[in-house]
Amino acid sequence: NHNAFAGEIGGGGLYPYLSVETYVEQFANQIAEKECSHLLLSSESFFGGSPYPWDVSGEDEYFQRYTDKLQRLRHCFDDRCHFEIVVYLRRQDVWLESAIPHYILYQGLMQRPDLNINDDRQFVEQMSMVLDYTRMLDIWATLFAPTKFTVLPYNRSRLTNNNVIEDFMAKSGLDFSGIALTSLALEENTSLGAECIELKRELNKVPRSKVSEWVTIDIVKRLNDALPHKTDYVLDDDLRADVVARVSPFNTLLQKRYGPKGNASDFFGNVEIPDVERRDLSVQVSILHDRFKCQYNSPKGRVLYLQAYLKQVLRTKMAPVHGVLRALKMAVKAA
Repeated sequence: NHNAFAGEIGGGGLYPYLSVETYVEQFANQIAEKECSHLLLSSESFFGGSPYPWDVSGEDEYFQRYTDKLQRLRHCFDDRCHFEIVVYLRRQDVWLESAIPHYILYQGLMQRPDLNINDDRQFVEQMSMVLDYTRMLDIWATLFAPTKFTVLPYNRSRLTNNNVIEDFMAKSGLDFSGIALTSLALEENTSLGAECIELKRELNKVPRSKVSEWVTIDIVKRLNDALPHKTDYVLDDDLRADVVARVSPFNTLLQKRYGPKGNASDFFGNVEIPDVERRDLSVQVSILHDRFKCQYNSPKGRVLYLQAYLKQVLRTKMAPVHGVLRALKMAVKAA
């Protein structure tokens, strides 16, 4: 799990709670066993993840801790290694439209009621330091001195088969012919509709245990799947304009340093913004809230709670058993 490895590099605390040294030893053993020439590490938590803006005092501390994280990653490999880096970037306002719902959905697991996001502008201000992609890329370039550094705008319509995994495989120049990819491997995260995002924003105002929070997330996802029509979640027009204006100098520099030659001055060029009819969702959210309470307090809800509780016990008290069960579950899914 490269997210877990990246999490350990960033400060730890993610299952299966292995040390950085243990991960690196596992990689080395796999390379030797398979006689590999390349190690592919893929995780958004290397570029993002820890440190988190809400855990630092300001921009200077954030980028110092970000640099420290990447130095720890660099020290995992000796000087014989050559690095190639591929990064897909969404324009910052479009990324925020994905990041805000994700944060709202999982915010309760942080057990930090002080971090409730009551409005999108509050979140943008909190995350402002991570909108400077160029500064982050510069740190990677300095520490890793990659032989090839490919930075691409994420535009799904321009990806191979509209899928970032297949696009990377096509552009990487590596031979993936011996790897069997299941449809599961190519699945993308299902987006929540604005109705369920606003429902979860309301639910986050009530502190819950981690077990209860996992059940809450599960039920919100089920409610979302059952909606016949979902409203796309988009930034307010004024907020989008503010974000685009704020990051415009960053993106001009991004194009200059990392963009393909011959592009417009802005790295991302024209980004298609969905034309979403803005309407009051309060009635739908109220209905969903009632459905949530019914499902949470139903026999099915109690079963979900028991499952979440047992999973929590296995992960924290019986990690080896949980690891075996998880491996079996993944093997069944891949079969």
